[in-house]
Amino acid sequence: MCDGASIVLFSRHEINVLGASSIGGRDFDMSFSKTFTRFLAVAFLSAFAYLPVTGYHDAMLAERELDVKALQQKLVHLEARNAPVKNKVVMKAKIAAILEKFKTSLNYEPEAFAELLVEQSELYDLDPLLIIAMIKTESDFRSMAVSRKGAVGLMQVRPFVAVALAKETSVAYENSRNLKDGALNIKLGTHYFAKLKKRFGSLKLALAAYNRGPTRLKRQMGEGKTIRFTYANKVLRHYDRFSSDFARSEEHTSELQSH
Repeated sequence: MCDGASIVLFSRHEINVLGASSIGGRDFDMSFSKTFTRFLAVAFLSAFAYLPVTGYHDAMLAERELDVKALQQKLVHLEARNAPVKNKVVMKAKIAAILEKFKTSLNYEPEAFAELLVEQSELYDLDPLLIIAMIKTESDFRSMAVSRKGAVGLMQVRPFVAVALAKETSVAYENSRNLKDGALNIKLGTHYFAKLKKRFGSLKLALAAYNRGPTRLKRQMGEGKTIRFTYANKVLRHYDRFSSDFARSEEHTSELQSH
């Protein structure tokens, strides 16, 4: 096969060996011309055909590399887009696992309760573990709990406060018995706490206001009295505990996924 890099000219003797029937005169010239022409054609076609094939192969490799890169970019994009959904599912599972440790009088399964907590916390940009800590402190997860001051339910919402909160959140509310419904109580309680956090601009002050009332706290602050954070510190201790349990659970999950 000729590689197109060089052209070899046959001698007349070599042409005769290749099969020329007569050497001499016009017959020889015609025979030589035809044979040489065929040779040049074969050499030219061989060289011409080799280059496009090589170029086509390189082009195909480059195109495949681009396809792989495009696919990798799509996977990264999909993972980023699905991350919030994945995180929410994980959060619900972890909260449900925490709730399993407590004997409660809830009319909800832990999974349903966890979904409600995550939904309401996300609505007000709050950590659901903080809301769990408040519920633990307020009622110890007893949805039928009633305090000496008349606060009712999981987050110990007072009936006169509930009336205003129900209007603000467009939640159907008739009387204090409604506050024993866990879902309604959490909706009103998280809304109320989010308002206090925005108003006072401090987590500990918001917790103190939730416990003793914003009007009373504001008065004490105006009078320059020492603000006691006994309730707030108790909530935060539970919050730290639940956060630690959550972190350990995540570490365990990561270890399982790595094996």
